[in-house]
Amino acid sequence: MTMKTLLRPKQVAGRPKKKPTAGQRAPLSLLIRPALKRQIDRLATINGTTLSAQAEYLIEQGLAVRQVLDAMGKEVEDIAKGNADAALRRRGYQSHRVVAAGRAWTVWAEPDFPLAASGFEGWTEEEREAMRAGQEEPAREYSDEELDAMLAAKQKEQSK
Repeated sequence: MTMKTLLRPKQVAGRPKKKPTAGQRAPLSLLIRPALKRQIDRLATINGTTLSAQAEYLIEQGLAVRQVLDAMGKEVEDIAKGNADAALRRRGYQSHRVVAAGRAWTVWAEPDFPLAASGFEGWTEEEREAMRAGQEEPAREYSDEELDAMLAAKQKEQSK
């Protein structure tokens, strides 16, 4: 073996990787655990999107959370001891409530991430007072089973 052969760069096996074209999606192939795939399948079904789009959304969320943690110089365990919601709000992240399979989740999005606004406007103090005056009993709370049944009915109605 000569010095010339030792200094020669190693050749990489396989076809050269192409850089993604601007404005287009690039393919990504990965293997995941079956339980995780079932979760992503269920979320995609609930959200009415493709498995690929749901996975992309979840990866983007994970990267956003990682960036926040890196910027804060903390890990998830550190934040669990404190108030993660307040820390994310201080950094301009937006919280959005998502209901899936009868459970409510809070999803955080980067400050400039384009999410459709619901158009909901909070009640005025006069409206709250009028509501309290006319309310004789507390609002009904639904069980998980009732919420699951309502979600299933909504999905069935949307699939028609």
